[in-house]
Amino acid sequence: MEDIYKRALLVLASYDFEALQITLKALEYTIDPHEKIIVVLNSKRRYYGEIVEVIAREWAKKNPSHRFVIRPLCSGGDPYWAIREVLEESILLKGIEYFCKIDDDIIPLKNGWLNRLADSYHQLFCRKKNIGFTTGLINNNSWGFSELIDIFDKEGEYVQINNHKSRAGGVPYVDVNSISDGIFGTVWQYPYLARWIHQWTSLRIDEFINKTKKMKLKEIPQETYYSIGCVFLKKSLWIDLDMPKDQSVFDEAFLYRQCTENNLTKWAVMNESMIHINYSMQRFPNRDLLPIIVESLSHHFNDQSFNNIRWLQLEDRLINMEEQQTSFLSK
Repeated sequence: MEDIYKRALLVLASYDFEALQITLKALEYTIDPHEKIIVVLNSKRRYYGEIVEVIAREWAKKNPSHRFVIRPLCSGGDPYWAIREVLEESILLKGIEYFCKIDDDIIPLKNGWLNRLADSYHQLFCRKKNIGFTTGLINNNSWGFSELIDIFDKEGEYVQINNHKSRAGGVPYVDVNSISDGIFGTVWQYPYLARWIHQWTSLRIDEFINKTKKMKLKEIPQETYYSIGCVFLKKSLWIDLDMPKDQSVFDEAFLYRQCTENNLTKWAVMNESMIHINYSMQRFPNRDLLPIIVESLSHHFNDQSFNNIRWLQLEDRLINMEEQQTSFLSK
């Protein structure tokens, strides 16, 4: 196992305070308490962003020597720059050589997952695989979705649902029976498909884990634009991009470019089952699934306090709408 003092876990948080609570709660069961965890606040100083900060700081107070919250100066902009600022300038990361980034709605399901992502990275490095990053098997992920359909033998059901040409992946259309597993892929585009995969993974966690527990490393094709909800990589790979700080950088596009141009390989640890709650397109159509996923997690971790999270209320929505209207009128 890689020395945990040479690495850190960064949780990228913005405005989704419901998902963040679930993710942080699950980390209490899957991460060593001595692991350094930093919640990176990448939100503007707005109502939902302030709720996120309160939740993150209250959680960090429970283990103040190993949990931290940082609001970068560039908070509210591109995630790439927020993470880079923390990696380059935070005294908390002095001496850190590697880091794992997860989004605020990514939920690894097995204790020790970070150790195994790190171990796999270093094994691949020793095998001279020119490694870019390692990741887990994420269900609601453009690439992971396609893999899980094969693993669970769901091709027939998928064809029944997706029985016509579809739009995804930035191409004119995707053929019947096909799946776009890259940028803005099939599951990203269609909330019902995310709902479908949640039903047989997130709501059946034991089966999800058992189906994948004997699987090994799998290389993600070089040409695949991978959605980086969870990645373990070298710190220098993230900060070595030579680009002016006033220029917009989409973190996924950046990492795809870095790996492609430098011939770096991307690997999934296929027995590390992970839940991704929502892409932005799915958040509102599938919001009714969230309490059911939380209940499923409470059974998996045997902790009913998962159900005690702060839920989004009508009052929250009204305050957010008023704030947006005030901001618009003041321009």
